[in-house]
Amino acid sequence: MKVDLHTHTVASGHAYNTILEIARDAADKKLEAIAITDHGPALGFIEYPNYFHCLRRVPEELFGVKILKGCEANVLDQRGNIDISEKLQKRLDIVLVGLHILGGFKRGSDPKKNTAALIKAIEKNRIHIIVHPFRPELPVEIDKLFAACLKHQVLLEINLHILQKNISDPEHLRNTKRLIDLVVKNKTKLTINSDAHFISEVADDRILKKLPFKIPPEIIFGRGGYREVKKFLASK
Repeated sequence: MKVDLHTHTVASGHAYNTILEIARDAADKKLEAIAITDHGPALGFIEYPNYFHCLRRVPEELFGVKILKGCEANVLDQRGNIDISEKLQKRLDIVLVGLHILGGFKRGSDPKKNTAALIKAIEKNRIHIIVHPFRPELPVEIDKLFAACLKHQVLLEINLHILQKNISDPEHLRNTKRLIDLVVKNKTKLTINSDAHFISEVADDRILKKLPFKIPPEIIFGRGGYREVKKFLASK
């Protein structure tokens, strides 16, 4: 991996490293860029309301690694509202969005409703990545979600943490393979991120070797390094 676009710091409330520690670790691993994407306020961890606004004070580069300031925001309702404002979406380098139980979506909720909420969020917000779409407790209809992402130039994520937890789950593997097939068929890309909550997880993609199928290298966003990421972010 040359980039990891989904990492969490102590500000997320259940992660254990600082921005400096993550950046230094990323430099040791020869990454070109990382995104700091702490959880949006709906999860209740960010006590200081201006935390995300003040991320611009963080240097653009640390230890030779480009630092992207972002947020893993939460879909709040069926109307596709998310927990960061339009102004903040424009202020951040990168916006990740997903469904979370603490964010208001119930475990085992209807896949159709989950998918519809995500699609509406895509349609009305500045979103770059839809994170961990295959969480077993919050299922989605991947074909419909993919079509919306393709239309609005939003990347879908293979989340290494969720994959690690569900590597033996046939349904999770089928969904992952379906996403890969859709991406290949439509000649687009997907993103692979760690969702790191501790520095040992940053850019740790060893779990991919346990997949019973291959991910074609050409569909992996970020193989072109920071230059590819910068071009994509500038287009939205």
